Amino acid sequence: MQNKGLIKFIAIVLALACAYQLSFTFVSMRVENKAEKYAIEQVAATTITEADLAKAKMSEEAYRESLLVKKEQQYLDSVKSKPVFNVLVKKFTYAEVKEKEINLGLDLRGGMNVMLEIAVEDIVVALSNDSKDPVFLAAVEEAKANNQGDFISAFAKSYSRLSNDAPLALIFNNQIMKDKVSLNSTNDEVLQVLREESESAIANSYNVLRSRIDRFGVAQPNIQRMENSGRILVELPGVKEPERVRKLLQGTASLEFWATYDGSEVLPQLERANRVLRDLQVAEQPKAEAKEAKAEGDLVAELEGVETSENAAREAFVKHNPLLGKLELNGYGGPVVGRAMSYDMDEIDEMLALPQVKAVINPDVRFMWSAKAIDEAGTVYELFAIKADGRDGKAPLDGGSVVDASPQYSQTGGAAEVDMVMNASGANVWARMTKANIGKSIAIVLDGVVYSAPTVQNEITGGRSAITGNFTITEATDLANVLKSGKLPAPARIIQDTVVGPSLGAESINASLISFVIAFVLVLLYMIFFYSHAGVVASVALICNVFYLFGILASFGAVLTLPGIAGIVLTLGMAVDANVIIYERVKEELKAGKALSSAITEGYKNAMSAIIDSNITTIITGIVLFVFGTGPVQGFATTLIIGIITSLFTSLFFTRIMFMARVAKGKNIKFFSKGTENFLANTNVNFIGIRKVSYIVSLVLIVASVISLSTRGLNYGVDFSGGRTFVVRFDQPVTADDVREGLQVVFDAAEGDAGEKSFEVKQFGDDATMRIVTQYRHSDESDEATAQVEALLYEGVKGLYTQDLTIEEFTSTATNPNGIIQADMVGPSVAKDITRGAFISVFFALLAIGLYIIIRFKKWQWGAGSVVALAHDAFLTMGIFSLLHGLLPFNLEIDQSFIAAILTSIGYSINDKVVIFDRIREFTALYPKRDLKETINAAVNTTLARTINTSGTTLVTLLAIFLFGGAVIRGFVFALMFGVIIGTLSSVFIATPVSYDLMNKAERKAAKK
Repeated sequence: MQNKGLIKFIAIVLALACAYQLSFTFVSMRVENKAEKYAIEQVAATTITEADLAKAKMSEEAYRESLLVKKEQQYLDSVKSKPVFNVLVKKFTYAEVKEKEINLGLDLRGGMNVMLEIAVEDIVVALSNDSKDPVFLAAVEEAKANNQGDFISAFAKSYSRLSNDAPLALIFNNQIMKDKVSLNSTNDEVLQVLREESESAIANSYNVLRSRIDRFGVAQPNIQRMENSGRILVELPGVKEPERVRKLLQGTASLEFWATYDGSEVLPQLERANRVLRDLQVAEQPKAEAKEAKAEGDLVAELEGVETSENAAREAFVKHNPLLGKLELNGYGGPVVGRAMSYDMDEIDEMLALPQVKAVINPDVRFMWSAKAIDEAGTVYELFAIKADGRDGKAPLDGGSVVDASPQYSQTGGAAEVDMVMNASGANVWARMTKANIGKSIAIVLDGVVYSAPTVQNEITGGRSAITGNFTITEATDLANVLKSGKLPAPARIIQDTVVGPSLGAESINASLISFVIAFVLVLLYMIFFYSHAGVVASVALICNVFYLFGILASFGAVLTLPGIAGIVLTLGMAVDANVIIYERVKEELKAGKALSSAITEGYKNAMSAIIDSNITTIITGIVLFVFGTGPVQGFATTLIIGIITSLFTSLFFTRIMFMARVAKGKNIKFFSKGTENFLANTNVNFIGIRKVSYIVSLVLIVASVISLSTRGLNYGVDFSGGRTFVVRFDQPVTADDVREGLQVVFDAAEGDAGEKSFEVKQFGDDATMRIVTQYRHSDESDEATAQVEALLYEGVKGLYTQDLTIEEFTSTATNPNGIIQADMVGPSVAKDITRGAFISVFFALLAIGLYIIIRFKKWQWGAGSVVALAHDAFLTMGIFSLLHGLLPFNLEIDQSFIAAILTSIGYSINDKVVIFDRIREFTALYPKRDLKETINAAVNTTLARTINTSGTTLVTLLAIFLFGGAVIRGFVFALMFGVIIGTLSSVFIATPVSYDLMNKAERKAAKK
């Protein structure tokens, strides 16, 4: 074997790199275990009063749970900027470790996934100054109906037709747009302005959302703008208050300009507030507070690595200064009065909001936090003193006065600055504000937090201002976006919403780990049983493959989801495919009388083309899945693609190096065990001769599928139909009929069409958990509609609980182990896009695979036979889902996961077909004068052992996931299992015979000519 040293070097380097990447995950887990231990100890030391429970509106159990979460986060925030991991001379803080660990998806850790849409049609209407022109309104409605991704082009086409090519300037030369659109502007110029303004509005909305999420206090949030659309995807792991998140994300941006106090004017008031709080603390909870102070001192000691006794002064200060122990005062003047850690901000706000504290602080003083942290770890924020001295308590100037804002470099050189332009009324107010605050700061506030507080140098008239502050161009751009955020109403609407409770996430992790371990062990045992010594080598390679796979996932920052774990387990089954092909080839060479070393060399050489071709076709389907899928489907595709690449490396190179090392030492290697030596070795089935029988059986199955699809139809999930799905847990075993009866009463009494009131109830896992799908108000994506549906569910099932459950506890995924533990809402627009994407993905997968087969095997008949068989497999999978939905005790919905299963089955199926075609190509070259029918039969028979073994290992792994992987992915795995079975059969009985008939027909035509 050439380049053996290089391959060893690559394997070692790759192993070290993977170990390095995975080490961050283990360190992160260790720190989080410490945080959990600290939280438990501190909550145990906390005395909870009836007043606390009444204020929080929670039960004691729920209140303790919320305290645990808060204290745990407090610990983690405290260590963000502290070194927790040393690698040689490099030290990593907890924040840096978290960035490098393997990220778990929301379905594994719990949390919230929200798709928001900033509707371009709303922006266009706003830019028209809410024009009431009937032609304009008709064009907007028509464009909404015909929009295929570019609303402005659709609107332009509709308006041109409906108005007989009237100029758009008549609509958009208004008070809002007069500086950018004149009466002489052409339609192309107006459309360009609309596109620029729409893009700016969406970008501003994205920035506002990003800022709000950063302040929400969620660990590792993800926010990304979907390419070429007004949609924004938000993922918030571990979020506990979905209703609060919805309000936060959909709230209108509020930009304000406020005068500020100098810190020296406010500091004495904060000191008085601290004394008031100390008196309240001593009067109300002296013992409990002392316990908490000690617990906090213990935390400080642990974080600083010193003994608790050395922190006595700190403990005493925290104990006797409730406010100033958390808020470090700023004695240097300016609008900033203090700084605090992120985990203390909420408590400081609560203290400053107490009536006793407000009584000692001037009524026109308001406190607002900085929008961004001032330290690299993102844990320290500044507190500003705002002057609210207007008669109505409102800001003197708001964002509606800002016409434009743009970043630019200062004319004198150096730092960047922001050029801001106001309208006439805003310019007058701005002139008065700046004149009254020369030498002081004016705070630029968005959503109640301060983004910037520039000092006024002189009175500014004319409405144009230059905001300086040693900005980088990025900081200046961000501030310009903030200033423009209040200019245009571009509300973000939630069009897809998924909530996974932490309990369901934990169960998913446990189920995934169990299924992974069982599948892994079963594959190892299968290979060892079938291939003896060679099976042990394959098992070692498989272990290395899993190690590499997880290491590469960590290095890429990939998110591990439940379907992603299914992809890994499926990869285990498919990884042995290459080994099986090689081993069967080696067995053939050994039977031909070759020496062990020569047999191994020839086995690898002859198996190479089949292995490469079959894996490339599977990678093609993985790429299609990644491009057209979203969320968990992309996670599945990522693990599948990476798994295939790592399995190729370990199967082709790792195993061969181990074989060569053993042969060099003169040791024997068995490629079969007793009883498997001649497994399917002497089969002589006339597969081409019985092709008509297979055609008839296939036709019967297709007809049965057509009848079922026509009569029973498919059970479309909310991904395709739109609607809402809830997973509800009860505190006792219940039946689906019990739940159905309770819901029927409340849905019958609800307003709306009968079709909207339909719902479906199925057991989900154990007999105390039900999955409820409803179309009620499915076209209404508002929070009110969601709240109404949740209220109907509550009314329908509350009688099935043994204990009283409030609606707040029922709808909370965090404070109660029962009630709604997962919720999913998909709006009609998203459902439409998902449906279109599903058809496109299946079409492109079939097209790409067909073209690849044609190119590789030089004859279009092979590609045609493959595509026919793959379409046959996909259609029968849909047929079985139609035939069995409602009859089996698990979910058989047509959703994104089903499409992923179809595409994966296509990739797996073509893998098998390529191996057979490769052997036919080889036999054709070896025996050019042999009859085509004889050649094909010989090829199918000689690859039969490989076909059965590969399908067997894959089915074993899928069966493990199906039985132990949890109810969430059972339907998905069922589709994969059926796909593997039908794909294996179609390789032998459909693809090969169809290709034969097409080639036979072509030969007869050629003979006639």
